[in-house]
Amino acid sequence: MKNIKTFSRRVFVLLVLKLSLFVVLLVRLFQLQIKEGLHFNTLSDKNRTNLVPIIPKRGLINDNFNIALANNLFLWEALFLKSQIENNINLFINNIASIIVITEEDKQRILDDYKTKPPYFPILIKQNLSQSEIAAIETFSYNLPGVFIRPFYRRNYPFADAFAHVIGYTSITNDLAKSNNIPHWQIGRYGLEESLDPFLKGTVGYSKYEINAHGSIIRKLDQKPSSPGNNVAITIDQVLQNEIHKLLSQYNSASAVVSEIKTGRILAMPSYPSFNPNLFTEGISNKLWGELTNNEKAPLSNKALMGMYPPGSTIKPLMALIALERGLITPETTFTCKGYIDIGKERFHCWLHKGHGKVDLHNSIVQSCDVYYYNLASLLSLKDMNDVAKDFGFGAKHLPILSSESRGKTILSDEAEAKFSDKIIGVIGQGRWLVTPIQLNKMTAMIANDGVDLNYSLLKNIEYEDRVVYPKETTQNRVLPYKKEHFDFLRKALLDTVNARGGTAMLAGTGDKEWAMSGKTGTAQVRRISMRERETGVLQNYMIPWNRRDHALFIGFVPAHDPMYSISVVIEHGGSAATTAAPLGGEIAKLLKQRHPLYVAEAARIQKIIADAN
Repeated sequence: MKNIKTFSRRVFVLLVLKLSLFVVLLVRLFQLQIKEGLHFNTLSDKNRTNLVPIIPKRGLINDNFNIALANNLFLWEALFLKSQIENNINLFINNIASIIVITEEDKQRILDDYKTKPPYFPILIKQNLSQSEIAAIETFSYNLPGVFIRPFYRRNYPFADAFAHVIGYTSITNDLAKSNNIPHWQIGRYGLEESLDPFLKGTVGYSKYEINAHGSIIRKLDQKPSSPGNNVAITIDQVLQNEIHKLLSQYNSASAVVSEIKTGRILAMPSYPSFNPNLFTEGISNKLWGELTNNEKAPLSNKALMGMYPPGSTIKPLMALIALERGLITPETTFTCKGYIDIGKERFHCWLHKGHGKVDLHNSIVQSCDVYYYNLASLLSLKDMNDVAKDFGFGAKHLPILSSESRGKTILSDEAEAKFSDKIIGVIGQGRWLVTPIQLNKMTAMIANDGVDLNYSLLKNIEYEDRVVYPKETTQNRVLPYKKEHFDFLRKALLDTVNARGGTAMLAGTGDKEWAMSGKTGTAQVRRISMRERETGVLQNYMIPWNRRDHALFIGFVPAHDPMYSISVVIEHGGSAATTAAPLGGEIAKLLKQRHPLYVAEAARIQKIIADAN
């Protein structure tokens, strides 16, 4: 009996233990299946699937006639999912290098990305895969955990450096905040690519992949397509831009701006030297970047908007205008030029050593007599000079769509009252003034258009949500309160500056009476000429280093009898404007005559579209 009782007690204890264990298991199963089931299901799904973004096709940038200035190349790229590589990145890199050709620089980039990027980050292996490389990756995919191939669109610029400063470029950013946390999404970095990025970039899609225990992609589970960006058209004419860019390439450093006087639309705005934006899209090397940034001719700078120069004699029409408006002189007022004028203890020289003799206002512009304007300086106040310059667009930005534009500097900008000697040299466009080529273009257009101040524009239209949106004018055009007879006087003087004997801009002539040019040259000194040099003979520009030569400027409009196009040209350290900038202006005028019928037809087409839409 005693043995039986002992056995029963042991059985009871075992049963209790079994029941206790069973209860514990039930509780744990309840906890895992019911209370934490959703959590573990989520973890399981994350281990089994992976979301990969689909980068959208960027919107096109087209010219005035719908020619693509920025489009997209369809290519293939190989990437891998960082989450599928377990501390064997070096082995992985060796494996992929045995299948496709990757450079040592690529290997280091992959390693750096693996160490620094977040787990969800798809890491680029190689772009622009060949068909044989695609086949090799697919064949050996069993040994490449997390690797996948996808199409992508690389930005392409067909006209390369001729449009680089206006269009800009795109590149991959390391700052994920700028790309909405989407890796490998190229963003606009400069020019219109940057300012219009919200319209151009499109909307990202996603692919959902199933991944096995070894990290290999089994199949695509789901996909949300990306939405392409909106197409944009701008007012630039690619033919005109390219042709002028070729003309500028004759010089070390130069820029030009061409606009429509009646609309304010920019037709060309090249800057030379330039750079190839396709290199930035592909990824520029440190060596090439250093060559671009250290080049004294500044190829990365859009000189048409950012270059700042003394206006030289191109400012003389404004000085004549304000003197007429203030009643300080009449067109018949004369001064005698003997090659210099003594003011106090200082002597100020005319560009013509022997002097111009007795000069009236008309000939002071045609022959660009400095002494005439030295005399005007004693009549004008600094405020007069500053006010007329600001009225005609100096010291202001004119293309807000491009953030890189400079304001320049008027004679009293951020300064206390200048000295009298500053006024003397300021009246001929030297000294404190700093103007940009687009400001010179704006001034010229306003003189040609009786003081009408139009807003300048680069944007023609945006295709937004299947609709063509045309920019609407939000403010009325300002008209300067200057007398029409004074504008008429200036235009006649500028016509003779190009077309009359003795005019300083004769080499800008078109040789066509129906397409006659009106214009003005300007030479801006970058060094002071000493008295000793004047006594022994002023050195010619070709005799001194390039960066110490004078800047050459030209402003003009065509046709003279019915102004339609404004032209401004600046050749950095170009020497004599009469022999460099003026002929360049004439060549641009001839190009405009060839393109003019196309502009007229396109304007009519756009007006019809707008009328039909309303």
